[in-house]
Amino acid sequence: MFGISNVPDTPRNRVAAGIAIALGLAFGFYVAVSGDKDDAPTTPTASASTDLPTVPTPPTSSVDAATGEAMMASGAAMMPDDLTSLDPSDYSIDLARFIPVERGMEQFAAKDEILVYYNDNAGPQTRVSMTEKMVDGATIFVIRRTGLPDDSVAAEESYALFDAGKLAAYGTRIKCARGSHTTNWTTEICP
Repeated sequence: MFGISNVPDTPRNRVAAGIAIALGLAFGFYVAVSGDKDDAPTTPTASASTDLPTVPTPPTSSVDAATGEAMMASGAAMMPDDLTSLDPSDYSIDLARFIPVERGMEQFAAKDEILVYYNDNAGPQTRVSMTEKMVDGATIFVIRRTGLPDDSVAAEESYALFDAGKLAAYGTRIKCARGSHTTNWTTEICP
């Protein structure tokens, strides 16, 4: 890849390389802006403009007419706020068979495979969004993509439950572009 290694030049490897570069840049930026802890002033300074906490502005949203999903202004699907109510029976392991993961995989390796899967074969209208939450020492990761170039599947969502750094459970559900499941999530194959 890039003429300097023995790695095959495949779309999957290009995506993985892009993800690795993006993570490296993000880490480098974080290190650059965080500075050394010794740089912080030792005595607090009072200022009228910094004494009051700022309230973040919630992102604007709309509803996608095709899928009925709440959408961010960027076009990405809004993720659920409460992951603790996620019901694994609403997802199918059979639909997740195309994601190359299996129970017992290391958390970071499994998440990488899921991210590569969700970003492969994305069309110009495809939007990927994700969220993650720790609950009782376990991590719940949910990823969703909408605007798929597929004429039968409008949206796809997968969850992964990590416990002690290992993939403990996972599954996928979909919204159909036509038929009876265009507004509801389903684990049935779309027509």
